[in-house]
Amino acid sequence: IWAEFLVYVVLGIVWALPFRAVFRGVGKPDPDRIDKPTD
Repeated sequence: IWAEFLVYVVLGIVWALPFRAVFRGVGKPDPDRIDKPTD
């Protein structure tokens, strides 16, 4: 049972890694807008 649980946890983390930057960017201003002057 523990091995099965660990497999699900590892797969969940590996699957979410590409989206980690997206989740971290939520609530922050768009990086592209910082480089460009806002009139």
